Amino acid sequence: YMLIGSPSCTEFSTWMALNGSRSKDVAAIRRAKVRAILHIDFVIELYYDQIAGGHYFLHEHPAHAISWQLLQMKNLMKVEGVVNVGGDQCQFGAETQSADTTSPKGSPILKPTGFMTNSDEIAKALERRCEGRVTGQCSRPRGGVHRVCSGRHASASQRYPLAFAGRYYAVCETSSAPITCSRVVATAFRRQTTMQPSRESSAGPRRATPAGSLTI
Repeated sequence: YMLIGSPSCTEFSTWMALNGSRSKDVAAIRRAKVRAILHIDFVIELYYDQIAGGHYFLHEHPAHAISWQLLQMKNLMKVEGVVNVGGDQCQFGAETQSADTTSPKGSPILKPTGFMTNSDEIAKALERRCEGRVTGQCSRPRGGVHRVCSGRHASASQRYPLAFAGRYYAVCETSSAPITCSRVVATAFRRQTTMQPSRESSAGPRRATPAGSLTI
């Protein structure tokens, strides 16, 4: 089966780095960063278990998140068979869910994302780049101008676009090395080292993740 890791990226974002420099409670930010790194360490252990067992994993984090610079992440990238690729989520349907003063509802969100996996076919499927990364004009079929992923748009974009899930499903079904789904969706909470069923009351709104995968 495929283990999907999508740890919280808040503490590793460029926005957090900027806010942290102006925060009145630096200690709280440092504690949150430590918890976030512990969560990264936890999912990395699970990835190694997947590799050792002959199974697959997929790790997703923003392309510019500083988590990619952690030593433990760099060591995992060096493991044979593990590949790291990038994709722009506007190519999978990421867009604003509401209008604002600068853009209408449905404006594309570039959201550059890094993917690390030990499945070449998953990597190839997710490595989709927007041709308008520099100009701001999205190359998706409907076009549009990229909206900055901030504020409420950033919160809404935490859900995977349905096209992303569909592409993942298609690869699982046609892969030369079939990827079997366990039909279990679980969330590893940042302060725990056990897996529990994801519930909206305890972990916030569910992401539109491919049903049947194991996600953390």
